[in-house]
Amino acid sequence: MPERRIEVRTVMVHWDCECGGLMEPTCGCLPMSPPKFPHKCDKCGHEETSYKRYPYVEYKEIGES
Repeated sequence: MPERRIEVRTVMVHWDCECGGLMEPTCGCLPMSPPKFPHKCDKCGHEETSYKRYPYVEYKEIGES
């Protein structure tokens, strides 16, 4: 099969807290299936878990919104 190359741009995805702070990971992952990642706001201290570990990098094709 032939190879194909697509130009992409790199996007950093952050999780914003309602207070305006950033949710940051507090440790590894919780032993669940699927795993969950605990986060804590760097401004107000709010804690929440997510199936994603923030921040993370995403790749978008050039021309995609």
